[in-house]
Amino acid sequence: MATRHENAEDAAGLTRVWLTGANGMLAREILAEIRRLGIDVMATDLDLDIKDGPRVREYARTCRFTHIINCAAYTRVDQAESDTARAMDANAAGPECLGLAARETGSTLLHFSTDYVFDGEATAPYGEEASCAPGTAYGRSKLDGERRLLTLARERTASPLRLF
Repeated sequence: MATRHENAEDAAGLTRVWLTGANGMLAREILAEIRRLGIDVMATDLDLDIKDGPRVREYARTCRFTHIINCAAYTRVDQAESDTARAMDANAAGPECLGLAARETGSTLLHFSTDYVFDGEATAPYGEEASCAPGTAYGRSKLDGERRLLTLARERTASPLRLF
């Protein structure tokens, strides 16, 4: 796990970001941009299990993040059919733990979802009001994560059609 940056400017209201899933494609791109902007960032991956609620909350409290960007996910779409428990842990339980930590610390949480939460039948991009109807275990796990976060009020969900 990354260690806490000691920064005398924390109390001055500067941005401090926690980026999860740091070894993934999306996170690497976001991390590069955050660093380019000179923003204080802590990046974690498997070194901090996001479904370990007590550890997640302690890390968020200790490091005093202003923002949490969740790029952690179980992304093996086909394997999720036979590894549903791991997909649910990473894509639903983990984001919920991050959402609870964000709510407790007053951090803003950004969470990424997927178009797999839809039925896959659309011929045009899905709108925000489109009905969810995932046809895969992966899609169901991501939708469960969205729903858990939406119950926590401060968090928002983004569903890009294609990132890479």
